Amino acid sequence: MNTDYLESAKKQFAYYKMLGDKTIAQLPEDTLFWQYNEESNSIAIIIKHLSGNMLSRWTDFLNSDGEKEWRNRDAEFENDLNSKEELLTKWNNGWECLFNAVDEIKEEDFSKTIYIRNQGHSITEAINRQLAHYPYHIGQIVFIGKMVCNENWTSLSIPRGNSNTYNAEKFSKEKHKEHFTDEFFKKIKMNKSEIIANLNTAHSAFWETAIHFPNPTTSLNGKWSVSQNVQHINIALLRVSNYLTLPKPSIKSNFGLSERASTNYETCSKMYRNALENGIKTTEAFMPEINLETSSEELVSQGKDLLAALI
Repeated sequence: MNTDYLESAKKQFAYYKMLGDKTIAQLPEDTLFWQYNEESNSIAIIIKHLSGNMLSRWTDFLNSDGEKEWRNRDAEFENDLNSKEELLTKWNNGWECLFNAVDEIKEEDFSKTIYIRNQGHSITEAINRQLAHYPYHIGQIVFIGKMVCNENWTSLSIPRGNSNTYNAEKFSKEKHKEHFTDEFFKKIKMNKSEIIANLNTAHSAFWETAIHFPNPTTSLNGKWSVSQNVQHINIALLRVSNYLTLPKPSIKSNFGLSERASTNYETCSKMYRNALENGIKTTEAFMPEINLETSSEELVSQGKDLLAALI
């Protein structure tokens, strides 16, 4: 009974984290710090508050008061973060603390009393309290995200006008027991040969276009040249290849584990296009050379070698 509850609670926490992840991914960096007015919170402030609450509530969850002496709640509402990277670190640190604490709860722990500001809670009450609190703030994050993105917003639920289609698909199935979050966390499964075939097809089409494009080293209106775009893809291939050669413990140590759901190709592609339209720039690690004179043919040859090493 209690283990079923914990499993359901974990899925719901992961679901609401996913909503936050997918909202943040759609937004240009500067909009994360935007406030509607002085009395409103930016997404950055909301994330600071969520992270501070999570670290306080879930650190030593079973043994110490959920309002830690070291927590500075008032400081969580100061808009003093400077980058999306810093913001995501706080976001992920809070969720990691939460999931680690929930994973440690055992059946026999349900007889314990959990205190928050000296108020006693059963474990179920303490978890439910946070399951009400976090979605309240994540709803605020999503609302701000929709205001910022406007018509470029990618829906996180049933898209407007699709309710009848969605319901028809659901009611076409026999009654069965399934957690409502399961459909959001199902991974798209492909075998190795399918992944390799898709990688080859996508890169071959890109390279074929690049080779036959006129003036490959010429950039227009401040945009990358064809050769720079090819080099950018080559850099990405090299980094992914290097990443996949790392031992699994090193990957976990350096990058952590993601709790968010997989994103299908169509959604990922739309989010990427929206980000480009909003002026997002690649990081320095993936930047091509500024005055690149290398021919497309030579760069494509390098890319083919890199892809072969990757697969």
